[in-house]
Amino acid sequence: MGKTSLALEAARGLVSAAPISAFRDGVYLATLADLEPLPPAIVEAMVECIADSLSLPLAGAQPVRTQLVDYLRQKQMLLILDSFDHLLAAAPLLLDLLEQSAGLKL
Repeated sequence: MGKTSLALEAARGLVSAAPISAFRDGVYLATLADLEPLPPAIVEAMVECIADSLSLPLAGAQPVRTQLVDYLRQKQMLLILDSFDHLLAAAPLLLDLLEQSAGLKL
């Protein structure tokens, strides 16, 4: 069993054991394998990839990171980040998302 399959199976177990309201806004998979680990562009690329997985259009004058944080702020969801292991330079983004979005689980 590969890492992705293991993560998806763990997510299934987590979702089935959680109260219905725990992930009322859904469970999403963001596949990050194709992203290049080149800071600082990696953070913006990761934001765009996560936004794509959420079907969140990024537009306007606001920075894309701000748009994503604002979108997630009131959400109750599970976001699975597949192949994050090669993108450790973007870890501060995840910390920011978790700090700003109390109902987000990664």
